Amino acid sequence: MFRERVLAAIALSGAIVAASAIVLETLPDGTVLVFGLGDGGIVREAYPYFSLVPYGFGNFGPFLAAILTCAALTVSVLSVFWYHKWIAAMWVHFSGGAFICSLMPIWFGVMHLTAVGVAIALALAAEFVLALSGWRIFARKIEFDKIFH
Repeated sequence: MFRERVLAAIALSGAIVAASAIVLETLPDGTVLVFGLGDGGIVREAYPYFSLVPYGFGNFGPFLAAILTCAALTVSVLSVFWYHKWIAAMWVHFSGGAFICSLMPIWFGVMHLTAVGVAIALALAAEFVLALSGWRIFARKIEFDKIFH
C-alpha cells in the first residue's frame, strides 16, 4: 500500500513537471533560428517549441521534444491512477526522448540556446529522473513479489 502511494506521488510530481515544461514550450522564446545576412551580419529569430518553422529549417529537436513531452504528460497522468510495467516503460522512454530532443539545438551552436530552452531541458531532465525512480521502485516491487509469493 505504501509503495503504491509513493509511485502515485512520483507520477503526480512527474505530471506537474511535464505540465510546467509544456507551459514553457508554448512561450515564444523557446528555440532560435539564426539567419545570415548578405553583409555578414546575423539575425536571430525566436519561436516556440510547437512551431513548425524551425522544423522546416532542419531544427527538428524542439518540435519532437514538445510532442514527446505531451505524450509523457499523458502517460504520467495515467500512471497516477494505474501503474503498470508497460506504462512505466513508456513514461521512461517518452521523458528520456523528450530530454534528448530538447538538447538537440546545442548541436547547432550556443547561439541557438535561450534561457527558456535551458529551463525546458532542466524540467525534462527532472521528469526523466522521476520516471526512472518510479520505474526502479516498481521493478523492486516485481522482484519482491517473485521472491515472497
